[in-house]
Amino acid sequence: MNQVPWQQVCPLYNDFADLLVNATSLTPLDAIELQPRLKAALSFFVSDACPSKVLIIKDGDNLFHRQLVSDHIEALGHKTVVSKDADPSLLFDRYQMSENEPFLAQGLVTQADGGFLISSTQTALASLGVWTNLKALLQGAQLNSVSVDAKTGALAPPTFSSDFKLIVIGDREQLSDLDFIDSDFRSGFMQYTEIENDLKVTQATAKQYLSFVNSIMSQFLSGKQLDRSGYLKLLQAGARETEDKQYWPLSIDWHKALLCEASSYSHNSTISSEHIEAAIEAKRNRESYLPNVLSMIFWRAK
Repeated sequence: MNQVPWQQVCPLYNDFADLLVNATSLTPLDAIELQPRLKAALSFFVSDACPSKVLIIKDGDNLFHRQLVSDHIEALGHKTVVSKDADPSLLFDRYQMSENEPFLAQGLVTQADGGFLISSTQTALASLGVWTNLKALLQGAQLNSVSVDAKTGALAPPTFSSDFKLIVIGDREQLSDLDFIDSDFRSGFMQYTEIENDLKVTQATAKQYLSFVNSIMSQFLSGKQLDRSGYLKLLQAGARETEDKQYWPLSIDWHKALLCEASSYSHNSTISSEHIEAAIEAKRNRESYLPNVLSMIFWRAK
């Protein structure tokens, strides 16, 4: 067995010692600022120079990221509508007959007229019919509104159209369905980018990362702050999460879960290394039961 120096197992990040001392005073940095490829893709997609109607973004089906994309596009001066419900029927206009007159409810597509509709793959790809209708609208078609009550539908349903662009966010497995059902997935009709999951460790990115951590703290734990040992322990926990001391994770959910649990062990406004370590150990203890049970079952079977 090759022996490995303990410093390689648990990085000390001595190069960032001065930065860690002053980390609390760093201005919070939005998560989008650590996504240069995503920012570039969004800037091009919303520009007049981009003829594509669809932007595919690979990521987990996460409302936070849909809102993150929406906020950035609105900061660029454009209108957005975010799909928060997985019900695909909310995408299209619906109507109900009342005293022989149709009462119309606008769908998300119509609400996004002149702007951008941001949807999860679960909504946009709920069925082949939903995607076909979305694509037809993107290509300028007019569609009939859907009757809420099929028994009282109008002979001539109201029609609707919308001049919008579509942004679909989902994980690789979900997006593979789109690649399978639509050959335009690889054409100029669609653009593609990804939300990056980790950040390469450098002197410049270390400052950005700590500012990003401060943003998470201000957003989810406004009454708490990390001390120097807390920041260092978080960096080490991040290296453990990515399994590479040269990278730190960028997952909002991972940071939120760890820091919020660590805050439960702090009885004042400061989160230190001991609180983060306690949160890590508590999570490990919760998750260790199943593997132990499986090992015992396997041992008894022998």
